[in-house]
Amino acid sequence: MLFRSSGHLVTLYAIDGFVSPQGYSSHPNLRFVSTKIAWIDKVLENGMRFLPRIASWVYGWFVNTFRMQLYYHAIANRIEADHRRNPYDALLVLDLANPFRLIRNLPCLNWTQGSSYGEWESIWSQRRKLARHTSHFFVIGFLLYYRIRIALARRLLWTTKRLICCSKRTRGAWVASGFPSHRI
Repeated sequence: MLFRSSGHLVTLYAIDGFVSPQGYSSHPNLRFVSTKIAWIDKVLENGMRFLPRIASWVYGWFVNTFRMQLYYHAIANRIEADHRRNPYDALLVLDLANPFRLIRNLPCLNWTQGSSYGEWESIWSQRRKLARHTSHFFVIGFLLYYRIRIALARRLLWTTKRLICCSKRTRGAWVASGFPSHRI
């Protein structure tokens, strides 16, 4: 592994039970820090178990949105405390738009799978076919959901120094949603 041979230390922060480093945990230069907030997990689990199907879906969406913010806040606090004790060179956020607040003297690089704007474009271009197989209400709700995700993703402007994109299409979607092209 690159970080082992070159003397780097990598700390992987994750929600408990969501990510497991598996075989990598044996590497001395990898530290895995999991975060668990048991009470909010129970609130989500109990509500999903006892509510009717549609109500549990709506409940799950709202509670999970709140739950994720709690987790992001707890992980950011841990990153910040660890960074104060032993400063990191950078924070690399993988898979999702950076949910963490700006941490003093810690540049953030973000490598997302794609962009909400790119996903919205795909849904918009296929909305008639999607409505034929689901319903117009579903499509409207889906499009609104992605509009909210686009607005929330704009926080990357303030929390991310550089954005890593895996394709020109993804880069174009981030630029279209407002991210400065010189920082990609």
